[in-house]
Amino acid sequence: MREIKFRAWDKINKKMYKVEVLCPGKYIQIEKPENNKGNILAPFEGRIWEDVEIMQYTGLLDKNEIEIYEGDILKTNISAKEFAEVIYDDTQTTYYAKYSDESTYPLTEWFKRNNEFEVIGNIYENKELLK
Repeated sequence: MREIKFRAWDKINKKMYKVEVLCPGKYIQIEKPENNKGNILAPFEGRIWEDVEIMQYTGLLDKNEIEIYEGDILKTNISAKEFAEVIYDDTQTTYYAKYSDESTYPLTEWFKRNNEFEVIGNIYENKELLK
């Protein structure tokens, strides 16, 4: 069974947080920083939820045992398509690798064939990798 985990991108402060508790529309509790301050954002320090991007863990690990989340950028080394963004399709209820030409491939199918993929960043901190 896949563990349900989330992370949150704070659009204002440009920081990624590991989410410990998520109560949509009410509050987010993030991992405690080293100084133990600011671990509960309710709702994200009084700001509206549009200031936060929530991403879910896919249940998959890359070749380095790094957890793969929505919004991650994977190095794929498949033909000319070297980098892909991890997206979730609500209508198909599955995760996909989305290339710059807008083509997609089901993530779980990738891992059945070859799991030599590597998380090299995410669309919020490293968007330039998809160009």
